[in-house]
Amino acid sequence: MIDILSPYGDRAAFPHETEVGASLSLDASLSRTAALASRGGGGSGGRVEYTRAGAVLGVGCAAILDKVSDLTMIPDGSVRVRFATLDDLDRCARCDVTVRREAIERKIGCDEVLVAESAGGMVGYLRLEYLWSKLPFIGLIHVVDAHRGAGVGRAMLVFLEGYLRERGHGVLLSSSMSDAAEAQQWHRRTGFEECGFLAGVNPGAIGEVFFRKRLD
Repeated sequence: MIDILSPYGDRAAFPHETEVGASLSLDASLSRTAALASRGGGGSGGRVEYTRAGAVLGVGCAAILDKVSDLTMIPDGSVRVRFATLDDLDRCARCDVTVRREAIERKIGCDEVLVAESAGGMVGYLRLEYLWSKLPFIGLIHVVDAHRGAGVGRAMLVFLEGYLRERGHGVLLSSSMSDAAEAQQWHRRTGFEECGFLAGVNPGAIGEVFFRKRLD
């Protein structure tokens, strides 16, 4: 059976805490996959620590990502997702060349950048935007080549969804270039549905496909 924990301990140990209580309620995705694991889908002795400061997902609880195989390619068997700090700025800037370093620094201070770590290294990066200052939108999600297909992107999505639900958001938006079939498949596999199209906005007059995922 899988154990799902939300240990905070001393709030002072988590300087990025903002307006949250001592524990998190599980979101619908975690509840569903925990139920799967309790029926044997997550292996024995699996454990996930899901907290505001970070989510640690172990191979034994890979059902948390809907597929038992999602995390098996990660070398040490776990991926930790957390909000970026200024200590991560250099690494984040190398992952995200589409915006200025100063913008990334500002977004880190606003809890709008996530990083995923495995075996002590950064393997994933996610930049959050807010359209019209209110609708959450994934501006960029990047996974290191060697870790693609290992559940890193999905782990960051699980963390982000829980954070947004806590703050009352009912929808998450994202997008993909119209010629990026693999990225579009990832969106659909993780529960997004196509909701719009913007023609000719990318180099080469390539369009952008927009996706929406309901969080309520």
